[in-house]
Amino acid sequence: MPAPDPLRLLSVLRAGPDTTLQRVQHAVSEKRFLSKSAPAGDERLRAKLKSEYDFLTAVGGPHFLTALEWDAAASRLTLSDAQCTLAQLLGQHGRLDPTLVARVLYQCLQALDRLRAANFAHGHLTTDGVFVTPDGDVALGDFVGYRFDLKWPPVRPEYQVRYRAPELIDTDLEDTVPDRGRGPSLPPAVRADLYSLGYMAIQMLRSESEFLRMFGLSDTQTKSDQVNWDGWHGNLELPPPKLDEVLYDVPVGLRDVIEPLIQKPPQARAGLRVHAIMADIVRLGLMSDKKLPAFGAKVTREHVPVPPTKPTKVRTPSAPQPPARDRRVLVLTDSAGRSVMFSPGRPVVVGSSSSCDLTVGDTTVDRRHTILIPNRATGWRAYDLRTSGGTNIDGASAESGLPVRTHSKLRVGSTELSAAVLRGYYFAKQFLVAERLHSGQNGKFLRAFWMQPEKGFSTVALRVFPQGFSANEDGIRRFIRSIPDAGKFRHANIVSLYRGGFVNCPKRGRQWYLVMRYMGGGSLREACRDQPLPARRVVGMAIDVATAVRQIHARGLVHRNISPSCILFAADGRAALSDFLFCRPEELATYQQVTRSGDSLMLDFAYQSPELLRGGDAPLSCQTDLYSLAASMYHAATGRPPFETSSRSLPQILTAVLTQPVPTPRDVCPDVPVELSDLIQRGLAKDPSQRFASPDALLAELTRLDTRSWQH
Repeated sequence: MPAPDPLRLLSVLRAGPDTTLQRVQHAVSEKRFLSKSAPAGDERLRAKLKSEYDFLTAVGGPHFLTALEWDAAASRLTLSDAQCTLAQLLGQHGRLDPTLVARVLYQCLQALDRLRAANFAHGHLTTDGVFVTPDGDVALGDFVGYRFDLKWPPVRPEYQVRYRAPELIDTDLEDTVPDRGRGPSLPPAVRADLYSLGYMAIQMLRSESEFLRMFGLSDTQTKSDQVNWDGWHGNLELPPPKLDEVLYDVPVGLRDVIEPLIQKPPQARAGLRVHAIMADIVRLGLMSDKKLPAFGAKVTREHVPVPPTKPTKVRTPSAPQPPARDRRVLVLTDSAGRSVMFSPGRPVVVGSSSSCDLTVGDTTVDRRHTILIPNRATGWRAYDLRTSGGTNIDGASAESGLPVRTHSKLRVGSTELSAAVLRGYYFAKQFLVAERLHSGQNGKFLRAFWMQPEKGFSTVALRVFPQGFSANEDGIRRFIRSIPDAGKFRHANIVSLYRGGFVNCPKRGRQWYLVMRYMGGGSLREACRDQPLPARRVVGMAIDVATAVRQIHARGLVHRNISPSCILFAADGRAALSDFLFCRPEELATYQQVTRSGDSLMLDFAYQSPELLRGGDAPLSCQTDLYSLAASMYHAATGRPPFETSSRSLPQILTAVLTQPVPTPRDVCPDVPVELSDLIQRGLAKDPSQRFASPDALLAELTRLDTRSWQH
């Protein structure tokens, strides 16, 4: 008998001829998702859903629905939560305030710009394909983008496209656009998306009957689903509506933003630029912090006065600046591990004199001993300055000059320096990014050099959060509040957090980041990727992390997200805990609301305690973190999480954590010692009272284990 589906239906967002889109809730954890499914046995629709999952996974970003899982057996695509479509919200609440419309426009433009950067467009933008998220923002979804070189977007019968651009209806119209309007900055397909966006804005500002009358239809003449929309948009002899007449109560600035978008001839939209439209929305003061109303709640309308100003034309910005060129930065490291970085702006002189760029306290080194000269084409080159002690590069004399490369050994007199030439790029003006350590749905981890004039240069780890993080106000609030708390810790088993903030990027908006201590040994997830760790190392890692947990809980804080990804190793093998998004006790209710509404980017469900996933009003305690540590030990000792994730759907994983027993580590891997297996099993008890009472209790058991007799 098959297991019951743990997902409970909340509402149907759309039941089309091909697919059904539903809002569902996990029966135990109460987490909400969107579930999009196709009829069983229809391989064409199954392939279409799979392509939508692949597309959103590859191209998704801020203001897109997040593809969480593809279940091939059930032909079901699981997406991040949305309370309704924008069309459903308009159907219940009617027209929206202009400030809300400007906010929706801005967020849709951000998503379209993301598509443009990936050489894709939307093709059938309408209020049925824009979703209202639980936090009152919008996200694009329910589509598979198409490339610019296709004349026609794929046919999608799920919903009617009310405002398709004329050049998508009659592709010959594209030949009327001057060449200057068909450059790479705005391909024709994106220009067509802007046309649809303009009419979508009008639909949000008018009632349904008023919107239909714009197309010459009366309330009693016909239903909206019987309108020949393509016939109206494809006929260039029918002019677009006059906004000063149909949007008479809308601020002039917003009308000026919309008017260029709705012009029918494609050549009239040839000069549009996405960034310029976004800039005008901000410059004209149209943006607001207000969120879209909740689906089902009443809307209180505010009177928005129409400013008595003259229309402001939408201006095209100057051409975008090319990206900064990679810098060939020279790093010299002495035997004590101290590093000094030099930018390629001018030569570097090495010697014993204090006036040199790098002073070496060695009696065999002349006052001016070696000069290193940068060259944009060939990199750095070292020359000996006719000294008695000489200069050598990897054992060869640099009398006539030798190239300096990464891993080169530079010997000045009797002092040896290790050289590295880094082709990196600058982030936030003071971090030189050397390499990408890891990239995933939680952002990017980078190895970078932090350039501080008063302290010199130091190697740090730079975490850049995903773009969707900037749209989550609760996440930003927790992020900002976490920095002072996490920055107080200076402990060998805690990855020190130095600072955090954001940088404004022209294309991506705000990018939030954290700067922390660099751990050169990688993460626990990487260490046990190929095979389980020896039992001795598992115990040593657990002692280090439990010590960190003790320090955290001594300050009344809860980590909430211990997993193999945030347990890092130093070069000497010492483990340290990272990835802090601390939550004060008074914020725990807010955290439960955030995770329940679908903000699961920062969580790894397979390592979360049952009480954390279940939510509710019960306060979280140290047992929550101790459970996650035991789950991480389980993975390290057996090579897999406590609950299998590769063949299970997301709802099945949640159900397993909440209700199913955990197989003992020895059942999965017989090489795990009995004492270690029993300790891990106790830490994974679903009842917090049956786990270790405190980090000290766990440390006592760990140190009591006699690892000398273990062979594995």
